Amino acid sequence: MELVGRERQLAAVERAVEDVRGGASRVIAVVGEPGIGKTALLEATAERARAAGLLTLEGRAAEHEREVPFAVAVAALDDHVATLHPRRIEAIGPALGAVLPAAANGELRPAAAVAAPERFLYNRALRALIELLARQRPVALLLDDLHWADDASLELVLHLLRRRPRAPHLLALALRSGKPPGRLLQAAGAGPGAELVALEPLGHDASLAMVGGLPDAALRERVVREARGNPLFLEQLARFAQLSDGTLPPCLLAGVALEVGALPDAARALIEGAAVAGDPFDLELAAVAAALDCSAVAEPLDELVAADLVRPAGHGRAFAFRHPLVRRAVYDAAPPAWRLAAHEREIGTLAGRGADTFAIGDLSGTGAELVDVSLAPGFGSPAGDGQADRVTVHGSDKRDAMALTGKVVVSGTATLTGLPATVNVSHAEGALDALAIDTRAGDDTLDTSAFDPATIGLEVD
Repeated sequence: MELVGRERQLAAVERAVEDVRGGASRVIAVVGEPGIGKTALLEATAERARAAGLLTLEGRAAEHEREVPFAVAVAALDDHVATLHPRRIEAIGPALGAVLPAAANGELRPAAAVAAPERFLYNRALRALIELLARQRPVALLLDDLHWADDASLELVLHLLRRRPRAPHLLALALRSGKPPGRLLQAAGAGPGAELVALEPLGHDASLAMVGGLPDAALRERVVREARGNPLFLEQLARFAQLSDGTLPPCLLAGVALEVGALPDAARALIEGAAVAGDPFDLELAAVAAALDCSAVAEPLDELVAADLVRPAGHGRAFAFRHPLVRRAVYDAAPPAWRLAAHEREIGTLAGRGADTFAIGDLSGTGAELVDVSLAPGFGSPAGDGQADRVTVHGSDKRDAMALTGKVVVSGTATLTGLPATVNVSHAEGALDALAIDTRAGDDTLDTSAFDPATIGLEVD
């Protein structure tokens, strides 16, 4: 497997593998947001470990197994233990059979029902197993998606980090940033031979390399711009780029739905309201759109930040989605009737603040869905002052240019007569004929009938 744009991280992996082959012990913890390439880096680690002659054992946590004790340990170790001679297993002691079915000899005990001292014995037995294997041949133990791991598996990983097996081994872990088990990250980054690898978005050149199979340069640039360096988004957007009707790939929609579905009700409602309010979004507008009490959104907001779905935008009470496509996925998943009602609530609040009024041009025959034309005043600026109002609309997959009355926008910037504004085109839904903005300086018409939906964060000023 060839990883693009991860040369520094791969070099760290290769050093660790070489050290283990030479008799040392190493720990690598890979952390990053969903889709950033943690699993791909662990797969590359497995390839290099096998090529170096290490016994490579892999396990992956799953959300539906969070109540199954030692599920990750079983996934990583049980198949290999089944190939061992019974006498080698017996040398470890009976505690191993309480965790691994292959070592149970038909007398499997329910590990979940035992007290903490016995759990410690199970951890020692698993550690002894790794030592037994590694004395014959250095071991690479790779554990992925530990943010979904059951408590017993996390306790085992902590045990291995704090009481490392006394034999050559590589322990490679991967988990999401945002709300990982804090003790595990602290332990993974401590001690000699441990390295924390935080994966960041790919750069422009590496992103282009990932979508090099697309035949059109403009299409490649559009996918790179929308994906913002997330390898999974690059892969999925490229796969559907020439087939899509403007909707997000099913894999991305399902992934975000899984994250949102794990939230408490109030946090889930707040993120849906935030998707309506914009990106970045004003917390009060998000609460209003979600029909939540503005005085009771602190805890739901903290849950969204802890889950790394939204992040502070760096100014005032504004927050931004982790990625623009996360907002699109959340917005698309909300029922259409609810979205319309949410927009009405938001617009009512803006009108109460004294924001400038707006009118929609003729949309007949276009099949358009206006997503958000609320003229929210810039954060920290007076409302209704005709300055720096914000307009958010959804684009279409049938447009290739953007025009103002009497002007053609080529570079992505232009001037609306009398109205400095920012236009964020964040999604492809349908064709808009015109958007007429009524300001104190007069009417300005924004003709988006030929607009390219790939233009994200287009600034008009």
